[in-house]
Amino acid sequence: MNAKRILIPIGGMIFVILTGCYIFFSWGARQLVTGNLDEIPFNRVGLLLGTSRLLNNGHNNLFFVYRCNAAFDLWKAGKVSRLVISGDSANAGYDEPEWMRAYVVRRGIPDSVIILDKHGFNTMASLRFCHDNLGLDRITVISQRFHNERAVVLARRIGIEAVGFNAEAVWTWYGWKTFLREIGARVYWVV
Repeated sequence: MNAKRILIPIGGMIFVILTGCYIFFSWGARQLVTGNLDEIPFNRVGLLLGTSRLLNNGHNNLFFVYRCNAAFDLWKAGKVSRLVISGDSANAGYDEPEWMRAYVVRRGIPDSVIILDKHGFNTMASLRFCHDNLGLDRITVISQRFHNERAVVLARRIGIEAVGFNAEAVWTWYGWKTFLREIGARVYWVV
C-alpha cells in the first residue's frame, strides 16, 4: 500500500481538527476580547493569568511583563477595582502569583486590592477559583489575545460572564512556541 494514500488524508484530517478547534474559540470570543481600554466594560474584578517571570535562558519573559502592564493599565483606567492574580506556585522557589503581585505593586496597584490564587495551574483552575471560591459571576480576564479567547469561552461555560483585555502580543520565537501550545490546549477543551 502506498504511504501517501494514508498519510495525506490523515494529515488533512489533523489539519481540519486543529483549525476547527482554533476557530471554535476565536469565533466564540470575537465580541468579548479587546486591547482597547475604551471598549472594555467595568468589571469589579480582573483576573490576571499567570506565567513565569523568566524564560529558561534567564531572560525576562515578555508575556509576564505585558500581562502585568495590561493589568496596571486596566486598574489605572478604573476598569477594575480588584485584581485576582492566579498562577502556578507548586515548586519551591517558583511562584508566578507572587512575582506578578510584586511587579504590579511596584507599578502602583495597592496590595490591598489584590487576591492571590496560588493553585492556578491552568486556565480552567484559575476560572474555577474565581467562580467557586470567590463566588464571582463577572470578570475581566487579562492575558494575550489568543489566551483570552479560550479563557472567556471556558469562563462562560462554567457560568462566568467574562470579557478579555488583551495584553500586548509577543512576536518572538518563544511567542510562537506558546502560540503552538495554545492550539493543543484548544483541542483539549473542545474534545
